[in-house]
Amino acid sequence: MNIPMPRQLSEDTVFPWITSMWEEVHEPEITLDYGPVQFAYPFGSLVLSEEIGDFVHARIGMGLKTNGTGFNENNICHSYLAHIGFFKHHGNARRGKAPGEARGGMNYVPFRNIARSTLQRVADRRGVKLNAIVEEEAQRLAQVVLNLSEPIRNNPVAYCFREVIRNVFEHANTGYCSVCAQKWYKGNLEIAVVDKGRGILASLSERYEFNSNSDALRAAIRPGITRVCGKPDDEDIWNNSGYGLYALSELASRNGQFLLCSGASALLCLGTERHDIDYSFSGTAVKLSMSKPKGVNIRDILREIVKEGEKMAPAGVTRKASKSSKDI
Repeated sequence: MNIPMPRQLSEDTVFPWITSMWEEVHEPEITLDYGPVQFAYPFGSLVLSEEIGDFVHARIGMGLKTNGTGFNENNICHSYLAHIGFFKHHGNARRGKAPGEARGGMNYVPFRNIARSTLQRVADRRGVKLNAIVEEEAQRLAQVVLNLSEPIRNNPVAYCFREVIRNVFEHANTGYCSVCAQKWYKGNLEIAVVDKGRGILASLSERYEFNSNSDALRAAIRPGITRVCGKPDDEDIWNNSGYGLYALSELASRNGQFLLCSGASALLCLGTERHDIDYSFSGTAVKLSMSKPKGVNIRDILREIVKEGEKMAPAGVTRKASKSSKDI
């Protein structure tokens, strides 16, 4: 059976395609056809590669063969995907670079797998907390995607990377996540972070009860909602206060869109609107797509968002964001 891929790798094409792919998992022999692909966004590419990897692995466990075809080195999109690690990320060892092999630059971050164990070894060697090393990794990612030669501190893009990666290591019960990002010439930015952990519903259910997976996603972006909450005192800036995803969802939706996919559903935040979408993902996938607002300092926007969240946080949760959530 030949399964042609979508022409464009974005969430609205990739998720339906993934569903169709999994429906054929028991076919004796499958060929995944890359030929139609002409354009790739970071989020769609990363989600698709993760799911293809799981699909191929599942079929190997059943003793079934999966092939790939249609790669064209003269296709700009194909060569770009090979360069950023798309193919080797899901096990196609013959195509392109491995995740983390390409250095990135010129406003893009190639596929990169971030392992907690690697960051923890650095933290232990230097005698600091893991989140301090996550902060440094986020700064490096922001430096690459913004095409800056000098190290940066307290940059809003670094903040976005940091808060999502922190959430993975603090709540997902997994040892790694994968990232990818692109900044276009008009200033539009897309950041994608995915993990194959237990998902948001399982994490938040340790503290709250939900009627559905979509209810858990909506709760995850409310201020103060978190699986475990420390006291946001001045001694530990990394205490978990439940404001990270809230701040990110508000920042992105006011200047673009925020997409949170986990388990059997997804939540799209666009402006003041919140939409439940019939996407599914085993783990958690986060997309921030936004443009820089004109005439306004984005740091001021983030600080105002956090202040608003502290005022609207529901009863029974912390109404003070941690210093790290305010450190923009």
